[in-house]
Amino acid sequence: MSWTSGLVMALFEEEQDGEEHLYCLPYTSALLVVQGGFFLPLSGGQDSSSVAAMVRLMCNKVCGAVKHRRLTDGGDDPAYYLNGQRVGEDPAELCHKLLFTCYMASEHSSAKTRACADGLAKDINSNHSSMSIDSVISAALSEFESAKGFIPSFD
Repeated sequence: MSWTSGLVMALFEEEQDGEEHLYCLPYTSALLVVQGGFFLPLSGGQDSSSVAAMVRLMCNKVCGAVKHRRLTDGGDDPAYYLNGQRVGEDPAELCHKLLFTCYMASEHSSAKTRACADGLAKDINSNHSSMSIDSVISAALSEFESAKGFIPSFD
């Protein structure tokens, strides 16, 4: 008898694989300790998009567990509450309550990155907004110039 005789091999689709193996990802522990929501500056790039997708996959996982709990024993588990309210079975609704994304545009931002950020936010149903950060950048550069006597170049 081999050591693998009792194991069952399971092959997952890409999305299922992501949901089943989220515990391997470095962001998981940071996301699980959030109490009132998670703010993510969504740039439209790979890093922030990956984190946003992971949050949505976690919402899928939580809502799946809520549904499974209801179907199996109907029990009311205190682990499935958010801000005093029972978590529902709709991952899009949960993602909208938990994930706050913002596209922070500057004069150097492209329409393509904004479209990517806006599209992803819509697809995962995050609580999304956009803003211009040019005045913040100008203020930081002005303070740097006052302190150091020159303006840094980013070319």
